[in-house]
Amino acid sequence: MPNKIDITQTNAQLSSSIAAGGISGGTTNTITKFSSATTLATSSLSDDGTTVTIAAASSIKGVKETYTSVTPASGVVTVDLNTTTVALLTLNASVTSFTISNLTAGKVNSFTIVTIPNGSVYTITWTFSGVSVKWPGGTAPTLTTTNAKFDIFSFIYNGTNWYGLTGGQNF
Repeated sequence: MPNKIDITQTNAQLSSSIAAGGISGGTTNTITKFSSATTLATSSLSDDGTTVTIAAASSIKGVKETYTSVTPASGVVTVDLNTTTVALLTLNASVTSFTISNLTAGKVNSFTIVTIPNGSVYTITWTFSGVSVKWPGGTAPTLTTTNAKFDIFSFIYNGTNWYGLTGGQNF
């Protein structure tokens, strides 16, 4: 009969059981799952301490993004990609540049900005950490200035260039 672990054991009991060789088998760095009420099996998830990998074609359900409010401070907007995937940018001043922090090297980085005007005309210089955003046709979009309306822009960084996409305007 295979080794079984009573999941109601205390941490001390579980550690003692592991130290005594009570658990064997499995695949290094692979996250286990229950394949039935009492049987552990190998999942398609692995974790080497740096990267979590999904080995099989899968879908991820329940992922939700959270809005993070940002405002210009002395003309600069800071977006932290560790905490922000959708930034609500309330325009109360013109934006001269963006500071984008926590880019992941060797990976494509992306985020979305929703610009919220206050009825005044403000401008945005689309420069992210010193790199000018490339827009389709070479021209940045004109911002909506009407109160209670907003624009949506998404950005993708390939390690060299930022690309801007207009998701929609004057919503």
